[in-house]
Amino acid sequence: MELDPLSLPDKFLLASTDYYWRRYDEAIEQGQKMVEMDANFPLAHYILGRTYLAKGLYREALAELQKEQDLSATNFHLGYLGYSYTGLGERSKAQQMLAELKAKSGKEYVPAYVFAVLHMGLGEKDRAFAAMEQAVQERSTILILLNRDPVWDPIRSDPRFADLVRRVGLPQ
Repeated sequence: MELDPLSLPDKFLLASTDYYWRRYDEAIEQGQKMVEMDANFPLAHYILGRTYLAKGLYREALAELQKEQDLSATNFHLGYLGYSYTGLGERSKAQQMLAELKAKSGKEYVPAYVFAVLHMGLGEKDRAFAAMEQAVQERSTILILLNRDPVWDPIRSDPRFADLVRRVGLPQ
C-alpha cells in the first residue's frame, strides 16, 4: 500500500483481511474508497456486499452484490446475492435463484461452493454440507477460508464442520 496507494487489488486485499478478521467498519471504509476510485471495479462491490451481509445490512448487501454481478457476470458470487434475498425475507427469490443455478450448472460450471452459501442463506444446513462436500471434491480453493468466513458461523459448532475443516487440512 505504501508503494502503490492507488492499487485497487491491494485495497481489495486489505478490505478482505478486515472482513475476515471481522473488522467490518474498516472493510466498509476500504470498499467505499475503492468505489470512489473506480465505481466499475467489481471486487469493491463484492467485498462491500459481503461485509454488509455479515453485518445484517441485507438491503445494502443486495445492492452491492447486484452491482458486482452486473459488472462481472460471474457465477462464483451468486450464492451471496441469494443469501441477501433471504435476509430480506424474500425466500422465494433465493429459491428461484437456486433453481436457475441448478439449470445453469447443466450447461456451464457453477462452483458447488455457490450452492453451499445459498443453502446456508436458506437455512438448509444439510444441503449446505452436501454442497460443501462437493466443493471438497472440486478442490475449491475458497475452502482455505472456512475458518475465517463469517457465513459459516451458524454451523461452526456442528461436528460435520469440524470434520470438513480437518479434511480440508486447516487447523482446528
